[in-house]
Amino acid sequence: MKRILFCFIFFCMTSILFGESITVRNVTPLGETRDSDSYNEIVITFNEDIIPFGVNHEVTEDYLSFNVDIEGEYRFISTRALKFIPSEPFPTATTIKATLKKGLKSIVSGNKLEKDYKWEFTTLRPTFVKSSPYNNRGHIVRDTDIVLYFSMPMSIRDAKRKITLLENSSPVKFDVRYAKTNDLRSWETSD
Repeated sequence: MKRILFCFIFFCMTSILFGESITVRNVTPLGETRDSDSYNEIVITFNEDIIPFGVNHEVTEDYLSFNVDIEGEYRFISTRALKFIPSEPFPTATTIKATLKKGLKSIVSGNKLEKDYKWEFTTLRPTFVKSSPYNNRGHIVRDTDIVLYFSMPMSIRDAKRKITLLENSSPVKFDVRYAKTNDLRSWETSD
């Protein structure tokens, strides 16, 4: 029993004395997101305790940087997990590049995050819901208004860039604008 206890104490002391570095075990969100609730907060989990158990640690450092301008607050939700809560929602249809800055230090062991940890996630993108006239319908009069429905508001500029209208396999020039209620036919206003 003494030998096991000695080995455990020796292992703990050597990891503190020789300064193992902190590593990131898990981050959320990561990759493509499926709903806006999945990026209401960012959680980073570490390989070791960063703060002691039972200590209410106020976080005043800015640990993260992003490719978009966003503010928020940090909170340790366990001894090994840090949460970032943005003060406003991340922009939709955007790839967010996040960097956990090197230098984060464990109050428990004194170990540090030796290099930046980078990852990215993509916020919810609009999806096509329906159109009027419907897709692949033939014999449409050329001056017919085409109404497209998406799962969320879209920018006119993005729509113009990403939508292609074809006539006999040839691109057709078109203009894009937000539909007004009086532009819509009766069946277009119902779900």
